[in-house]
Amino acid sequence: MSRGIVMELKPGILEGLTEDERYRWVSLLVSSPTGFHGSTFSSLQVSEDGRKRASALPPLEREPTFQRKPKYFNPYDANNEDAAESHWKKQYERVSFEVDNKVKNHLKKQLMIRFEKRLKKMEDGLNEEMTPGRHGNDYKPWEGKSKKKADIFSQYTEHGGKPGQEAFKPVEKKLPKIPKPVENGKVEDQADSSVKFPDIKQNGVSNDDASSDEEQFSVSPIQKQNGVQNGEEQSPDLERENSIFVTKIKSYNNEENFRKLDISPVPTPHVQRRPMTREQTRLSFDDQIKRIINGQVHISCPIRDKTLRIYLCSGFSDSDAERSVIMERIYPELRTICALHGRELQMIDPHWGLKDSITDDHSIPNICLSYLQTCLRDHLQTINTVAVLTDRYGDPLLPSILQIEDFEQVYEAVSAYTNTQRSQIRELMANVESSASNRQKNTQDNSSVNQNGVDDDSESSSEKASDKQTAKRKQSVSAMFSKNEGQKDQEYIKSLKHQESMLPDPEILTTWYKLDENCVPAVYKLQPISTGIKDFGKGDSAKREHGRQAWLEIQSKLLDLFNKYGNKKYKTSLLEQELIQALQYADSELEQCIVVTRELEDLEDNLNDLRADEYADLTSSKIHTLDWPIYRRFKQIKEDEIPQKVSDQYILPFQTRWATGGVRIGGDRMHQTYLDRMGKHLGDVMKRRLLEGLTDDDKNKKVEKTKLFDEIAEHVLFFQERSSHFEGMKETLLVIKSYIRSKCHSALVVHGRPGCGKSSVLAKAAKETHKWLKNIHDVAVLVRSVGSTKESTNIRNLLYNICEQLSEVYGETEEIPADYIGLINAFEQHLGLATSEKPLVLFIDAVDRLDDDHQGRKMSWLPKRLPNNVHVIISTLPDESLDCMPSMKTLLGGDADMFLEIPELGESDAMIILNHWCNVHKHSVTQQQFDVVFNTMRKCPSPLFLKLLFNESLNWTSHTVIQESKLPDSVKRMASIKFGQLEMKYGEMLVRRAIGYIAASRNGITDHEMLDLLSLDDAVMYEVSPQYNLSRRRIPPSLWYRLRKDLSIYVRETKADDVKTLQWAHKHFFDAAKERYLTQRDKAPSYHKAMAEYFVGTWVNKPKPYPGNDKGALRYVSKHPMYWEPMDSKSDGSSRVYNLRKVNELPYHLLLSQQMQQYKTETVCNFEWVLAKLCGTSLRSLVEEYHMGLEMEPNDLDLKLMSDTLQLSGKAIQRDPRQLAGQIVGRLQGIVNRDVPSTPHDPPKYPYLHAMVAQAKLTSIPTLVPSIGCLTEPGGILYDLLSGHTKAITAVTTTTDAQRALTSSEDNTLKVWELKSGKVISTIDNFGTNISKLRTALNNKLVISVEVSVIKVWSLETKECCLIVDQYLDPPVITVASEGKLLVAFFDGVNALKTWDLEHDYKHVCESKIEDNSVFSDNAVVLAPHSFGDYVLHAFRGGNKATIQHARNGKVLHKLQCHDDSSSIVALAITRDYMILACRQHYMKLHEIHQLEMFDAKKGKYIRSIRGCTQDIINEIHINLVGSHAIVICASETSNASNIAIWNLETEDHKHLAKHSGVSSVGACADFRYCLTAQKGDSTLKIWNVSKFINQPMPKLKKALGVAEIHPMIDNPRYAIARQVNHGPISIWNVAKAKCLASAVRIERNLSESSDVVLIRNTTVFILTEKGLKESKPVFKTILKYDLKAKRYIKKITQCFIVPSPQHEYVTLDDERLLGPAETRNHFIVWSLTNGRELYRIRPQYSDAEIRATAKESDVQNSLQLRASTAKMTPWDRRTESYSAKQKRREKAREEEKKALEEIHREKANGIEQFIISGDLNVIVASFFAHHIAVFNLTEKMHVQTLQNEHSMLFLHVAALNYDGSSLVHANYDELSKISYVTLWDTNTGQVKKRLKNESDVLAMAITDDGSRVVFGKANKELRIWDVNKRTETVRKIQAGSLEFSVDSKIFTFNNGKRACVFAGDISVWDLEAAILLAVFTPDTRIECVNVVMSGQLITIGVHEFPELIVLKIMGKDIKLIEDKEHEDLFGETTGDTSDEEDDDDDI
Repeated sequence: MSRGIVMELKPGILEGLTEDERYRWVSLLVSSPTGFHGSTFSSLQVSEDGRKRASALPPLEREPTFQRKPKYFNPYDANNEDAAESHWKKQYERVSFEVDNKVKNHLKKQLMIRFEKRLKKMEDGLNEEMTPGRHGNDYKPWEGKSKKKADIFSQYTEHGGKPGQEAFKPVEKKLPKIPKPVENGKVEDQADSSVKFPDIKQNGVSNDDASSDEEQFSVSPIQKQNGVQNGEEQSPDLERENSIFVTKIKSYNNEENFRKLDISPVPTPHVQRRPMTREQTRLSFDDQIKRIINGQVHISCPIRDKTLRIYLCSGFSDSDAERSVIMERIYPELRTICALHGRELQMIDPHWGLKDSITDDHSIPNICLSYLQTCLRDHLQTINTVAVLTDRYGDPLLPSILQIEDFEQVYEAVSAYTNTQRSQIRELMANVESSASNRQKNTQDNSSVNQNGVDDDSESSSEKASDKQTAKRKQSVSAMFSKNEGQKDQEYIKSLKHQESMLPDPEILTTWYKLDENCVPAVYKLQPISTGIKDFGKGDSAKREHGRQAWLEIQSKLLDLFNKYGNKKYKTSLLEQELIQALQYADSELEQCIVVTRELEDLEDNLNDLRADEYADLTSSKIHTLDWPIYRRFKQIKEDEIPQKVSDQYILPFQTRWATGGVRIGGDRMHQTYLDRMGKHLGDVMKRRLLEGLTDDDKNKKVEKTKLFDEIAEHVLFFQERSSHFEGMKETLLVIKSYIRSKCHSALVVHGRPGCGKSSVLAKAAKETHKWLKNIHDVAVLVRSVGSTKESTNIRNLLYNICEQLSEVYGETEEIPADYIGLINAFEQHLGLATSEKPLVLFIDAVDRLDDDHQGRKMSWLPKRLPNNVHVIISTLPDESLDCMPSMKTLLGGDADMFLEIPELGESDAMIILNHWCNVHKHSVTQQQFDVVFNTMRKCPSPLFLKLLFNESLNWTSHTVIQESKLPDSVKRMASIKFGQLEMKYGEMLVRRAIGYIAASRNGITDHEMLDLLSLDDAVMYEVSPQYNLSRRRIPPSLWYRLRKDLSIYVRETKADDVKTLQWAHKHFFDAAKERYLTQRDKAPSYHKAMAEYFVGTWVNKPKPYPGNDKGALRYVSKHPMYWEPMDSKSDGSSRVYNLRKVNELPYHLLLSQQMQQYKTETVCNFEWVLAKLCGTSLRSLVEEYHMGLEMEPNDLDLKLMSDTLQLSGKAIQRDPRQLAGQIVGRLQGIVNRDVPSTPHDPPKYPYLHAMVAQAKLTSIPTLVPSIGCLTEPGGILYDLLSGHTKAITAVTTTTDAQRALTSSEDNTLKVWELKSGKVISTIDNFGTNISKLRTALNNKLVISVEVSVIKVWSLETKECCLIVDQYLDPPVITVASEGKLLVAFFDGVNALKTWDLEHDYKHVCESKIEDNSVFSDNAVVLAPHSFGDYVLHAFRGGNKATIQHARNGKVLHKLQCHDDSSSIVALAITRDYMILACRQHYMKLHEIHQLEMFDAKKGKYIRSIRGCTQDIINEIHINLVGSHAIVICASETSNASNIAIWNLETEDHKHLAKHSGVSSVGACADFRYCLTAQKGDSTLKIWNVSKFINQPMPKLKKALGVAEIHPMIDNPRYAIARQVNHGPISIWNVAKAKCLASAVRIERNLSESSDVVLIRNTTVFILTEKGLKESKPVFKTILKYDLKAKRYIKKITQCFIVPSPQHEYVTLDDERLLGPAETRNHFIVWSLTNGRELYRIRPQYSDAEIRATAKESDVQNSLQLRASTAKMTPWDRRTESYSAKQKRREKAREEEKKALEEIHREKANGIEQFIISGDLNVIVASFFAHHIAVFNLTEKMHVQTLQNEHSMLFLHVAALNYDGSSLVHANYDELSKISYVTLWDTNTGQVKKRLKNESDVLAMAITDDGSRVVFGKANKELRIWDVNKRTETVRKIQAGSLEFSVDSKIFTFNNGKRACVFAGDISVWDLEAAILLAVFTPDTRIECVNVVMSGQLITIGVHEFPELIVLKIMGKDIKLIEDKEHEDLFGETTGDTSDEEDDDDDI
């Protein structure tokens, strides 16, 4: 609430103004509390009342369709009943938008007219003020008719705001009083209910004394920018301008200045509680999720809490054993179950460790009930309460708060009773004393009478003596009687005094209950125990127990008074209150509560036991006696009330008997049996109930995008929570509104000091955006608050998440890159998805909280110019040390318009905020406290500091005196002082360690982790354990719960690691905690060490010693496994849930605690941790862990190699993380093998990698592990990625300065990259999808593209196409000349060279013909990519001449002849000094070599040649900027690998760098720092920095011959024989022995020539050689037999006549027979390998009908019936067809059919196209490029069957034959039905067994040995499993992105058809039964051959560049070792070892 504004109102002030200007004045008067000079009018209270009344009604534009009470009723005008009967129950009609606007316009005009009339009266009144008129001085014309009730429309302005809100933000010296907060929704009379918030005192003077005449206008921050200062007079025009806050400031980019926009004022923000609209109530949970993801943040965000909370409701020590069983046995199992479903389980037991609920501040009951309420909050949770009810009810609770009437009633009753009784007792005492006095007096009188009578007698002396004796006797008797009466009186008086002392003392009430008027309404509060019992909770155990007993006595007295004299009875215990709250919503059959009852049958007989009072309620009056009323009450609860509300199946009754000492763990055997039975039964019930709920949740997860929504929801909830309590800052919101409604293309930066309210401003603006843009139907509002989740503090994760949401909002389906540079570009690209129909507003709060990763605070990720329809609002601290503000100023060019500073909190806004908080908390303060708060707030005027002050004031009572000097003056000091206060309250060590753990944590800490850590902390336990009687050495949870409640404003729950953790709510709080505990008082490593021990699990199930006990004690801490996995999992890792808490926290704490050895062994060099981090998070997060370690230890070799290994394997492990083990072994095995110390005592160079490799071989997930290091080793050059394109890059080039790159892509865009930052600085859309070449020209202002045969020239500045050359059909080759001014193109077909002048209107300058010397028909011309001057160098590819030609006139200047005649030109280049011709030459027999021939650039003379190597593959040459080096991207299709080759043109040095997998089809390089490559089909660009390696010596690459063939031995399967490519060596490998896998057991070289055919069977090599002629036909004349075992030739067979065929068509049937196709290829021949002669021939034997040349008429007719000749005719054609036409048509069809049948018959004479042979070498199936397949039986030596289909060509390209040849499956296409099939044939009968329809693009196939299962792969990366023999023919489909099927792919089945090995790009093993992937391995280079050995236990592969045979084995800790005891070693490689279990110990 703000101060009134003093204005001088002059007559006629509204005259001469337009209608709009008058309306603005009216709005100003309505919205500002205004005081008029010279009058007594002040609208402050009126506006406040109006604001309250306005908040009771919704705005006018709300949906008027309510027929119910509002959910939130704000009854300022009437009570609930009145409201229920008033407008809420009226029927409303829905009106159109036009009608609604008319109504509002009408109301607007009427409102203005009414106020103008009122102002007119005010003017008249002011005119007559100096001379009172007939109305007198008291006349107030501005009040109108005071008796008239204001209508509801006057409560709103035209903008939906409420009157009484200021238009300016005044900064005043004095503040008025604020009304007292409302109570229970009711407003009492103002005189009774208003407190009043005291005025601020300055220098001890109350503001009430100040005169209103001294009040002045205050100037808002925006006004100050216009030069308006305090006290200056403003012109009316300027005042009108300021009233709507318009500021004239120049905007960025010279566009429309959003601050000049005429925007309607923002209504004064304040908290509103409006009823939910019907539309909001209709939204389902799924709809809400969808709308929140789509950017509708103004609707209520549903909460998806992953935490399940179960409250343990019980007594205290009586149920300790049961609760211990639950927490120690049941909870761990349930926690694992929940973790497997992605949920966290918390069991909350605040009773443990406590005897009762007694604490100094009486907080235990409230703590228990609040946590119980938290557990009950989730109504969908299947279990929320477990109640353990024993025989003890518990002690009744003393009320902590009493209403005034209740207290006074008790006090008066006690006082009256005490006074009455005391007066009666004292009256009795007075009576007794009076009677005693009378008796004494009478006795004395009698004595004196007797004395006198004796003296007066005149009798004789004898008579006198006798009378004297008689008198003495009487006197003696009287005295004796008086003495007895006196003693009785004294005893009676003593009794009365005792009765008086036993009377209730009313002062005990006033001693322990004090009136607190700060509460609204005022209440009496129970005082802390220590205020009356000073030693309570202090000293040793005896003193503490004495204080406890003293309080129990006082508590008993207070309870007796309340229950005896009060109307309310306080007899319920905490247990019953918990039960009441737990069951309050249950009508019957509650299933969310489980009740365990325990009855001790003989408890009544054992009440004399020392511990009986802990298990039963005993009376205080009689020893060992039950309190029967309480006993019966508790019995009624258990037997009557609970069964009525809880389902019987969830009430678990148990009975047992008493044993000495009670029920305790480790006690009586009977009790142990009971506890075991109870634990098992309860555990089963809880497990079943939890699984029911978790299973339902898992079903729902399939529909929801849970991970994305969970992240978004945290930010939305944070924004909604901040906006729900927002007040003030109207001017700031107006600027943001103006910005959002403008067309500004820069981000708006909101900045201010810490705690100034930046987050709240952004939250409020985000909520109101949809209202500010009402004219737009759909606006996407995305919100992010950095720090709301831990992921958001990492800029990479933040950008990825925003891009992911933008993809959902705008329907983008392209993959989002994971690397940071790629995300920067993707972020800008995704922002560009916004449209005018759906604009985007992005709020990013607190970017200063970004962590140091990727230098996110440098703001390089933010686009300098935003796309259209996009607005970004960012908040940050102005601190320049954080880099945010300086970076933003640099980015935005220092434009002041784009920076909005949050001003300091004004006192008026502070007053409004305090008033709201007081309303919420029902709290007030005294005048003195109020002054202290405001005077302190002036020292740090920020909302956060005010919040802390208010939070502190909540602890003040009305009788608390606060000294201002003791309050801190900053947020940080406030937090530090609070920590000190908590240390005094709870104990120094407890608070210090608890806060220290929060500050030391990486991602926060959970409640359960905190309890475990405090229990492990001996310092804490030493302090805590003496105060409690602990049965376990574990901290009582209630201690932490109480401390956490006091810290609630300083910490908050934040999503991190998929759980909610406690993290600091503000940076100042973290700084205070860090300074106090991690820096000053404790050393940070001690916290990190303790947390590291906890996450390692050092003390899980292990006693921890403590001072005084060396054996130690169990702390019962939870185990932190690396992952959770169900017992019935598939063992492939798919069902694992990784423990991200351990994965993320453990390395952090080990590193900061400086435990480097354990840091490596437990995390970064521990395979299981690396696997968990990779699978649980991402590869990028894993690599960042190594970067963090390298920052601490930059020279650590283990970390460097592991980091490089992961980056090299990135593509493979991102595709499938289970490849991690194979990739690590494949890259590090060679390094580990070579890492042998030079001396025995020296340590290895990489000590931790040895263990890493060994662990990878025993991984917990089965994986394919290679036998040797067969992948690229780490330690070389790594690359960075540029991501931005969504489809494959087709061309790349660089600018002339090599600082920018240009790329084209299939996504139809061109992107310009800044290579230094990796950012996309420009994008041209619609550029082309098939660009093949790019060149820059004209000082990089133009880019030239070639797409097919079209040349286009584009301007990079305007992004427009300037020239199109499309008149030529031939594909052009282009270059630029004359420093980029000329475009030169050569066209193949016409052999023409054409030139265009790019500088002068793109004129065609020259065209010249070139002599055709082409060698190739396509891509025949080679041009130098750039030139110097007007010259062009060109040549024909494959030729040996090049030409230098003038580009402008076409004149030939020089012709360059290759120095070597054998050279053929492949590429050209030009430097300033040289013309370079790259030539290819033959080298030796089988290789090629390249060399660079250099010519003088001026004279064209040959200078020298620079020789390359056999590894060079040159397609294009790139020259660096200085012309000293030539760079070539060598890409090999053969090896599927690439590298960068460099030639030094001066020193002639040649080297290869940056070898990498994949074929880099495009590349460019002009600067060694930026060598660019892109693989075929890849959308990312790789940047290689080779500058450091240019001058370093590099080893020369050798041409490695890979393995081309693999032949498993048939007789001894432990061996495999490999043959290298190009007739290389033959090597023998023992694949069953791990020791022998690194090298071959035998190698044979030079056994054959290039023309020979080599066949291998077992240990014999058959060489077909000496090719000659027989009868003019080529034959092999000689067979050489070589014995690999004997290492010698054993036989030479001459005079052979073996028909030559390709090697793969020869089959050795046994050691004596060889099969192959005949010379005519229409049958087979079998030769003898003994003598080389032909044994026999197997020919096809067709019937005469099958081979006759003419077709029978019957066959033709049958075929015609199958082929309907009218199928293509329309019904009309059939009906109108004549008889003759029909006859002609039939005759024509008959001839065509006859011709087709004859053609099929002639196919029988075709030659064999392809054949396959069965596994038993008995059946051959051959295809003939025909409609039939022939089946041959080798045993019978004949053709046995023909498989035929007239409508389908039958091929064996994709086919498989089972082991015995009885079943053939292949893919075919039916020409008649136009359908593709997979057909299964019975080769014995020649019939089709079954076939699958519509199976196209089948590329690989396999069939099991028994023919029961078929497996085939398709081009769409799909593997299909067909179970043939099952009744229900189902084909199971497996979609796997890693499957790249091609014509070379293969599938092997083994293990009785249960498993399959698939070679499709990589090697994968599949479980066919479960249809899951078991393991996969991706090599770096191309796989040449694959085979399966040892019955499928091993997979052997040969790759292109490794001569070794690579053996892949599925390895893991649960995988059995290979055993082969049937076969022996043949080559003497070992001595007795039989299997691979004898692996080398050095690997471990």
